[in-house]
Amino acid sequence: MTTDRISRQDARRDAIIQAARTCFRDKGLHGTSMADIAREAQLGPGQIYRCFQNKDAIVEAIIKVIIGARVEHMLAVNHDLVRKADEFTRGLAGIAAFDSHDDALLLEISAEATRNPRIAQLVVEADLRLFEQGCAMLKARYPHLDTTQINALSEVMAVLTEGTLVRRHVRLHRPVDAQCLQSNYLAILHTLFPDTQRNDTSKKE
Repeated sequence: MTTDRISRQDARRDAIIQAARTCFRDKGLHGTSMADIAREAQLGPGQIYRCFQNKDAIVEAIIKVIIGARVEHMLAVNHDLVRKADEFTRGLAGIAAFDSHDDALLLEISAEATRNPRIAQLVVEADLRLFEQGCAMLKARYPHLDTTQINALSEVMAVLTEGTLVRRHVRLHRPVDAQCLQSNYLAILHTLFPDTQRNDTSKKE
């Protein structure tokens, strides 16, 4: 297969993924057919099936795109706790890796997972990838901690992140003082990661 042909196929796959994301948001994952995706992508059904065996394969590709972006963001932020506290305070708004449309799509995928064992498996695999990446970063930073402690820290950070994503959609009618909220987030993070507090203080000075 030539380079040009590979590039065209990759571009077509990307177009199909984007079309599927639009359809899933508009019609729901369960209510979207391969024909709907083909129409949205302005491609024939045969062209869709040459790239993806079925709808589940498209869902798998979408999950990989979203999770890949979140892993990249996790690596970029690393242990900048002040930045992380600020992001939590803003409800992770304005961050491409936590786009609100993707949140809705992941909720839709999670709902479908209750009906579709294959989708359920994909959701578990995606969560495991984020968890393992978080554990690897924590282990590199805190080599003295054992696996039990690392796993617990990674889970707490997952709860903070996912809880923030859910709360940002429901707290709009009841604004909370941003400075106070950020101080509380920073206190939590410094409790979890006490050795970073001195570094954060020196940065401010």
